[in-house]
Amino acid sequence: MAQNIDPKQVLDHFLKVLTKQFACFDGRMSKMDYMLFMIPALVLKYLLVFICIGLVLLIPIFGATARRFHDLGITGWASALMLVPVVDILVLVYLCMQDGQAEANQFGEVPASTFGSSTPAE
Repeated sequence: MAQNIDPKQVLDHFLKVLTKQFACFDGRMSKMDYMLFMIPALVLKYLLVFICIGLVLLIPIFGATARRFHDLGITGWASALMLVPVVDILVLVYLCMQDGQAEANQFGEVPASTFGSSTPAE
């Protein structure tokens, strides 16, 4: 027989297990109680992992984007556009499609590419 589950009860149960039974290894837990704790816990766990990975990659993403803008002769401050959802995808596509300047610019010499490029390597 199907059982109606109230979201408030799920939240209360989740918080109870998280706080009052934080490091409790004694006793038993029913299958339903386990599921009502573990499903939200795993969702939160994976969201936090993605957020942490995203935060760890944030500085290298800005650095690479700034250097790519520099290759086009544009200030690296334009990499702040990567903070705007959807715009970040458009910036990514733009930066992947544009050829860099063929000559040295105010940001440095023409970069040598690791994987080959239409720009001259040194």
